[in-house]
Amino acid sequence: MKKNISLIFFIFISLFSLTGCQNEDNKELTDEKTGIEYYKKGDYEKSLSFLKKAADSGSIKASRYLGKMYQYGKGVDKDYPLSFKWYLNAAEKGDKESSGMVGASYYLGQGVKQDYKESFRWLLKASEKIDEKKPTERDGKLMLLLANLYFTGKGTLQDFSESAKWARRAAELGNSESQAMLAFFLYSGQGILQNRTETKIWAEKSAGQGDSLGQVIMGMLYQYGGGTDEPDMKKAIDWYEKSAEKGNPIAQYQLATLYENGNGLPKDLEKAKYYYEQSAKSQSEIPVKALAEFKAKQKRQN
Repeated sequence: MKKNISLIFFIFISLFSLTGCQNEDNKELTDEKTGIEYYKKGDYEKSLSFLKKAADSGSIKASRYLGKMYQYGKGVDKDYPLSFKWYLNAAEKGDKESSGMVGASYYLGQGVKQDYKESFRWLLKASEKIDEKKPTERDGKLMLLLANLYFTGKGTLQDFSESAKWARRAAELGNSESQAMLAFFLYSGQGILQNRTETKIWAEKSAGQGDSLGQVIMGMLYQYGGGTDEPDMKKAIDWYEKSAEKGNPIAQYQLATLYENGNGLPKDLEKAKYYYEQSAKSQSEIPVKALAEFKAKQKRQN
């Protein structure tokens, strides 16, 4: 009898404990759902209190939404360190979107000290959870960051082949920067077989979305020929000018050389100097050296 009473008591205590956990879980889910509903309605003040309660109880989604609120200043002052904290909280529990945001934060040094190794680690984690059947625009941005890290060798070993692979995946999702990057790889033959015809396809897609690098590559295709087109300096210059207006140093450099040599444009040393100077602001070796040589040449001639 005593044994049965002990067993009943044990079962009762167990059921009570389970019921308590279930109520806590339901409360967490209720706070999470309510907080997200208020967020989507734009009532951020009410959303904030519910999301904080849910996040403190372990809700991954609530942590991610809090990251968004502090990142974009929705109902709160923008606070990148706090945004990073909440994204990291969700990322450590396996949330793909938050893992990508943590990776991007480390890449940009936004809310946390810039760290390319950590950026690469978190971006790679997020990429492993991409739904291959339904990749999103956000996934494309994540892939572009990975392509950039492989391209520059920051946070990982430099690998043009891997960079081209990620650039292609992002390009296929419509990301204009990735389309330009893929066009560059196809134009140069770095990390991928050179293919000028395919270069033009991706450069056109990128330039059509207003990407300055895509516009530069279109200019180069028309200046030097390729992609089934014969050289056409007028079209090349048009593309360079569009890109240069957006501050692209490659386009500015190309225009500088054209004005200096009178190639496709009336020779104009003042404009050549202007574009060399604009391009050199990028601090890249080639335009900086070109500007110095141009000034030295003008000094000798005068």
